[in-house]
Amino acid sequence: MKDWQKICEGLNERKDTLRQWDAGFVESVLSQLNKGYYLSPNQTKVIDKIVERNSPEALQRAASWDSEWNDEKKQIAKVVANYYDGTGYFQGLVNTILHTQDGDFKMTERQYNAMCCNKYAKKILDAKNGEPLYSVGSMATIRKSLSGVNTGQIRNAQHRAKSDLVIILSADEPIKSAAKGCKTYKVVFVGDSEPVTIEERDLKRMKKSLNKKKKAASN
Repeated sequence: MKDWQKICEGLNERKDTLRQWDAGFVESVLSQLNKGYYLSPNQTKVIDKIVERNSPEALQRAASWDSEWNDEKKQIAKVVANYYDGTGYFQGLVNTILHTQDGDFKMTERQYNAMCCNKYAKKILDAKNGEPLYSVGSMATIRKSLSGVNTGQIRNAQHRAKSDLVIILSADEPIKSAAKGCKTYKVVFVGDSEPVTIEERDLKRMKKSLNKKKKAASN
């Protein structure tokens, strides 16, 4: 049987090296033990986790992670945070990443792996880093049936412009879904002045006949 009193006392002696929350929890349960109370099963599980993440091996890995944390990982985290923003997932991390002044934030290895290395994050990053089908300055048309995000603003802009032709302004906008074709563009409808964002899956290439008319009109 574990001697929780001794374990907590040992942790409390090096509380300056513990995370703030961990140190506070250890201090709280140690006070409880000193008064003669027993720990609940949930409390003992938490203490076990604190011991585990403060083992020599864990501390050595944490030190190694410090040297691995770099601007590339920060940029990856920002891309993925934009996807999760507003979803309710990883909200504390998302707020820290997107709103920390000068982008001076840091994630633990566990946080990074959980948020940036899951299957959804991989889809987002693949789309973000993939070659765009539509280059900046080119023209495209929107599909009759929209399946991506931001459909309301797209339809409003289309209605104002009375056209389904758009000019590509940017091919590197924040991605908000993990569906196939989620690479996101900023476009403006021909005949309108307000840009909107649209996913690649909701665009299609101009018909050759329209391309010829466009070229003829410019000559």
